[in-house]
Amino acid sequence: MNQPRSCHEVCAELPPNAKSPENYADALRLASKLDIAAADAQILISGIVGCSRATLLAFGERKLESHQAGAIVEALLRHQQGEPVAYLIRRREFFGLQLAVSEACLIPRADTETLVEKVLELFPDQCNFRVMDLGTGSGAIALALKAQRKHWQVHASDRSLEALAIARQNAEALGLNVQFHCGDWFTPFQHVEPFALIVSNPPYIADVDPHLAQGDLRFEPMQALSSGPDGLDDLRTLTTQAPGFLLPGGCLMLEHGYQQAPAVQQLLDHAGFTEINSIKDLAGNWRVSFGFLR
Repeated sequence: MNQPRSCHEVCAELPPNAKSPENYADALRLASKLDIAAADAQILISGIVGCSRATLLAFGERKLESHQAGAIVEALLRHQQGEPVAYLIRRREFFGLQLAVSEACLIPRADTETLVEKVLELFPDQCNFRVMDLGTGSGAIALALKAQRKHWQVHASDRSLEALAIARQNAEALGLNVQFHCGDWFTPFQHVEPFALIVSNPPYIADVDPHLAQGDLRFEPMQALSSGPDGLDDLRTLTTQAPGFLLPGGCLMLEHGYQQAPAVQQLLDHAGFTEINSIKDLAGNWRVSFGFLR
């Protein structure tokens, strides 16, 4: 295991016009010199020192411990090279929940909150409502739904043991009772009662898509991102197999790429779903499609 580096060792990597930060304000100025966006810098620095962004901005003169300064410099330099803020501070907010994250799972994104919002709009709180979240990753969707619908029976699965460990950690920290299962898509649910709702944010990027080599995606698990030559392989699996696990009239709701809504609607239709529709995310892109089993 690599030994933690000292503040002096880390700060030696700074450009000549930058120096080790002594207080909160210095840290923010250093981030600016490194051309790091202000919002990212505030999240990163406040996450490392353990304060709110408001405190960070209001008390710029507050001194940093040597280990804090070193950690901040190292994190800023790593982020400058493209490493996502969420992985550097090991957490991300999703639908008002603070979630632990790691390189074993996707970083929860605001686009996926569109799916959660639509579920809550369509389905009121009721007992004995069974939900399946496939490819749960950090548990973001399952935990957001359980937090809003306490009486629902929420099950979530993932093929990655490492991702499930993060999801279970999040559930325990939030005090939310979600049942987690390890396995590929529907495999863990072969002998259970059918569900009223199945949701998923599956891999949907084409294997050759250049975006996979850009931005945050470079650091995220490839098996959770790409899905065949057209990005639809896993969406085909989900739409084809979901009817065998849904109650009559049950709903399948899927996140997908911004250009994939027509294809996903067609897959839903071929699989026997009706009342098929798609909705846009906050950026105005078609992001989620759903239908109800005939």
